[in-house]
Order: sequence, then C-alpha cells, then structure tokens
Amino acid sequence: MKKLFSNSLIILFLASAFAAFGQKEVYISKDVLKTSEWANFAYKNVLKKAIAGDGPSITDFFKFNSAVDGVEALEHNVTCLEMIPLASDDKVANALLFTVPKLKKVVLDRIVLAQGRTQKAELKKPMASWAPKTWAVLNNQPLPAPPVSEAEMAEKMKNIDAANEPAPGEVVRPSLSPAVKTDEARQMPAAKKQ
Repeated sequence: MKKLFSNSLIILFLASAFAAFGQKEVYISKDVLKTSEWANFAYKNVLKKAIAGDGPSITDFFKFNSAVDGVEALEHNVTCLEMIPLASDDKVANALLFTVPKLKKVVLDRIVLAQGRTQKAELKKPMASWAPKTWAVLNNQPLPAPPVSEAEMAEKMKNIDAANEPAPGEVVRPSLSPAVKTDEARQMPAAKKQ
C-alpha cells in the first residue's frame, strides 16, 4: 500500500512538473532530472530561462551534455531539440556560435538521434528546414542569409548604382584594376580590328 501511495505521489509530482512546462510542451526526463540534481545543475530553472531566450542559459543548457551519456544524453537532447523552436532559431544559434567545436559535434550527433525519439512530427523533419541557423552553427557553416524579395533586391541595386555614380563636377579617374573593364577598354579591340 505504501508503495502504491508513494508511486501515486511521484506521478503527481511528475505531472505537476510537466504541467509547469505544459504551455511550452517540452519533454523532461526524470532520469535527467536526477542526474542534474547530482551535478548540482538547476535543470528546470535553466530550461525555463532558455525557453525565454536567455543566451547564457541556452549555452549552459547545451553544455549540460557533458554531464550526461547514454540514454540520458538522448533524453536531454530531446529536450534541447524541443526547446529550439520555443527559444527561437536565432537565439539558439547565437548562443551556440562561440561554443567549442567539440561540444558542437557532440550536440549535433545527439540531436540527430534525438529527432528519432521526439513525439513532435515537425521536429523530425530535417533540421536545416526548421532551424537553419542552428544547423549551420552546429555544422560550422556560415549562417544562411535571410531571403530577399525582388523589390528589396531592386532597391539595393539602385543604391549600389547611385553609390558608384560620380558626384556632379567630380573628376573620374580610370581604374587600374584589370578586373574592371571600362567602356574604352571594351571599344579598343573593336578599334584594332578595323
């Protein structure tokens, strides 16, 4: 009877822990919580701050990978995976940008495995499609540029053209760069042919 009662209390405790994060719907493993207590790491508090977008908390949460291994490592990375869209791809990528390459490699390997364990179908898609900046940082690639509309591109080109035009009354000097071809240089071969 005592065992049944204590198991009921444990279930209530875990249910309240999941309810606290229910709005954000992040998976938290009880085994990882035990390890975090042993490691003196405030797992839930750091996760809460990380979800809110706090950069140092995001970094600390990912650095916790050094304290877990095996199944606990995968369970922790399921939590990391589910935290990324809640904290935002930009903030997670910025928090991981200056971490050591070895940590990035460990996180990348584990997060790919965690994609198979998450219950969220949208997170099972390739990470490059829903978190391209984090994916780029973990793979030590340059951050992807945001998409530019045709109107924005036309405006940029107009600004570049305006910046390259000389001011009225300014003396224009020919460039000595061999890569730059002026109208005169283009006409020279035609003049030689005649």
